[in-house]
Amino acid sequence: MNGFPLDVSKKLLKNLVGGLRSNDQFNVILFVGTSNILSDKSLKANSGNLQKAFDFLDKQEGSGGTELLPALERALKLPRAKKGLSRSIVVVTDGYIDVEAECFNLVRRNLNKANLFAFGIGSSVNRHLIEGLAHVGGGLPFVVLNEKEAGPIAEQFRQYIATPVMSEITVSFPGFDAYDIVPDVVPDVFSQRPVIVMGKWRGKAGGDILIQGHVGKGARDPHTCK
Repeated sequence: MNGFPLDVSKKLLKNLVGGLRSNDQFNVILFVGTSNILSDKSLKANSGNLQKAFDFLDKQEGSGGTELLPALERALKLPRAKKGLSRSIVVVTDGYIDVEAECFNLVRRNLNKANLFAFGIGSSVNRHLIEGLAHVGGGLPFVVLNEKEAGPIAEQFRQYIATPVMSEITVSFPGFDAYDIVPDVVPDVFSQRPVIVMGKWRGKAGGDILIQGHVGKGARDPHTCK
């Protein structure tokens, strides 16, 4: 990524990072050529750390291939700051990547570890990649065509994820012979994104469907919904 897409990406990321709340945590991984990382652990969204992120982004120049898969793997391996914290990975790319299937499978397998949101940059963005990542991640695709759209679309995204309801979700079916359940793992619930689970059952439709996860600030014990 270079030129116009890189400039728009920098502005979008600055809008996203700059809009974090003081109790949020963040990190930045660049995946052009090699996956350079801002910090080996999540940082508090204070003024000093935000400036570090802005300086880190400003130094980035477009060169080398786009290595999304190892960057995603590295992001998923970063330790969760605390139990019950809703964690989101935001991918910003022009989408010229040839490992789409591998990326889709990685996201699908890790839905209960982190939410995945994708931003496509530029008028010729690879929409199959952006929409595919959004689909397997249970989220919405975002496409930024020009620099003027970076601010409004970043705000739209912030509103979408502003109210996490439940994280680290598991779904079980005691007394209910359910099978062919999709997705295999369920992403976090936001106020604008409900739990959606599909499947089949054998015999009588009896028993319970249990949804368990962490709710509220600093919640340590899982919460159960029937």
